[in-house]
Amino acid sequence: MPLAKKDIERYYLDRFKALCPDFPAGIVTSSEEPDFLIADGARTVGIEITELHRAPPSNGAPQQASEAMRHRVVTRAQTIYEAVGGPPIHCRLFFGERHISKNEVEPLASVIAKLAYRNLPAVNASLEEDYEWTNRAYFPDVLHTIHVHRLDKLTITHFSCPGFTWASTLTPADLDRRLAPKEKRCGHYLQRCDTVWLLLITATEVMSTWFNFNIDSLFAPVQSQFGKIFVLRHFAGTLHEITLTTSQPK
Repeated sequence: MPLAKKDIERYYLDRFKALCPDFPAGIVTSSEEPDFLIADGARTVGIEITELHRAPPSNGAPQQASEAMRHRVVTRAQTIYEAVGGPPIHCRLFFGERHISKNEVEPLASVIAKLAYRNLPAVNASLEEDYEWTNRAYFPDVLHTIHVHRLDKLTITHFSCPGFTWASTLTPADLDRRLAPKEKRCGHYLQRCDTVWLLLITATEVMSTWFNFNIDSLFAPVQSQFGKIFVLRHFAGTLHEITLTTSQPK
């Protein structure tokens, strides 16, 4: 079962605490706008957490939205397959780039579950089928390939959708795109705390958060109402603080 949004935020907060030498002392309380409040009796520090994604294409859906819809389809297809009592398999699905709409999720998941059955191999074997002109009557064009593994050691079914992407270099424009809406909310955050820190998350399991880093050119001073701004590279386990020219108390 996917983690709840607040559980994910708490995980990132714990990662931040482990990497930040001056993480504020005090009692941590879950909140909304900002996401967490840390109070030590003398002051309250707010922590606002958000993922940093690449800019969406000018003529399509944001990459993170397309990723989310593919995962919804895959999760639902696995549920349908398991509900009819199929043997344990590992089913890998490779999708095309086209965005999947919400109203496509259920029918597409149903078709994929049937495809998994159609390609059910013998024990300790695997079968693969690609989209071709000859099978387009039952094979959806949004799906490139289905690969079904069936091993005698498998005890549970798992559907997955591996992907690939390019990683652009993180630029000040990427930061500005995410900072702008957060700056507009900063005054609201400060109604609940003495100062607020912003934590930007990159390099997560969501491919649209993958960036290459050029530290020297990236972290030029920026003007902000936040007391501190950090970029957390999740997979790398590194934390970078952005220099601020104007801010609230730290």
